[in-house]
Amino acid sequence: MKSQTFFQLPVIILLAAGLVWTVPPVRAAAVITVTLLADVQAPDGQCTLREAIINANNDNQSGSVDCPPGAGADTINIPLTGTILLNATLPVITSPLGLTIDGFGTAIISGNNVVQVFINGPLALLTLQMLLVLLTYAL
Repeated sequence: MKSQTFFQLPVIILLAAGLVWTVPPVRAAAVITVTLLADVQAPDGQCTLREAIINANNDNQSGSVDCPPGAGADTINIPLTGTILLNATLPVITSPLGLTIDGFGTAIISGNNVVQVFINGPLALLTLQMLLVLLTYAL
């Protein structure tokens, strides 16, 4: 009996250690705040919706250093009053952990009957809160 217990203990410890090592770290979600209604991507000190979506998708600042990096299931806040008139379709939403875009009841996104506003990638989760989407062009 003692030899059986002696061999079981190291196996249990190794299995438990392996489980701890294989669990991915939990990342806190980022909040990215849009500060400009224009549809541009430029290093101008302002964070646009286009730049915020790229940063959220990639969990870095590849869209713009003017916006904070994404980190998992992000929220993009648009606490501005007015319309974002799109020049082109926004980047495809790719986050399987989820992306929430909150317009605070005062923001509008318009495709101006020329561009599709959102494209949701496979397995991506997109939640729109208090946001009006107008004049989108469906392909």
